[in-house]
Amino acid sequence: MERTIDIQKILYSKMGSKARFVPRFVINWFRNIIHEDEVNQFLWENRDKTGTEWLTECVHYLRMTLEIEGLENLPDKNDGKLYTFVSNHPLGGQDGVALGSIIGKHYDGKFRYLLNDLLLNLPGLEPVSIGINKTGKQSRDFTYIENVIEANLKACLASHEAAGQAYNIAYGGREYLIDIYYALTKALRVDIEPKYGPDRAGDIKHSNADISKAKKMLGYDPDYDFERGLNEAIAWYREYFSR
Repeated sequence: MERTIDIQKILYSKMGSKARFVPRFVINWFRNIIHEDEVNQFLWENRDKTGTEWLTECVHYLRMTLEIEGLENLPDKNDGKLYTFVSNHPLGGQDGVALGSIIGKHYDGKFRYLLNDLLLNLPGLEPVSIGINKTGKQSRDFTYIENVIEANLKACLASHEAAGQAYNIAYGGREYLIDIYYALTKALRVDIEPKYGPDRAGDIKHSNADISKAKKMLGYDPDYDFERGLNEAIAWYREYFSR
């Protein structure tokens, strides 16, 4: 039997080297509380199932009897529209898989869950899932090309003391990635919700360039903040691709 779920490996994937500080008894406690062995047995026996079929098998495995009221109130699956269903599920996984089974059957498997990305470790659930974990609060210091051009021109005119040195050329302010995303959707007049996922391995959380040296030695003073640069870039691309 393949061990699809391994708590220790999951901890290392989420925590990196810090996972080694988690005591062995805590890992064993996690394994017991989630019934790791039983879950792996179920996953192995149903490894050929995914999506709605897998969720329905979960309902059977958990020995649930579902009484459905108001099924006729669900929107027509053939009306060509997209719907968002918001539901509280106080029992956790049990009513989560029950709801997925019901909605999946009604809409011929054409649905998606928003769920914690840890649950993407369940192969049968992954195809109908959108993993959410991070908040998009990583930040970066972006700069527009006009600021880079300004820096190069001022470097050409700077004193000889400024020659042969390295400078950070940026705007000098951080932008959160989630704010950038919504700024883009607003500027492009589209309404698409972001899909969150785990951090990239080795990626830094925040970056912010120190441009004080460039200001002092080159007289660099960027005119284009992020919003102005973004709008200029979008305008350029729209003009270019409309030719």
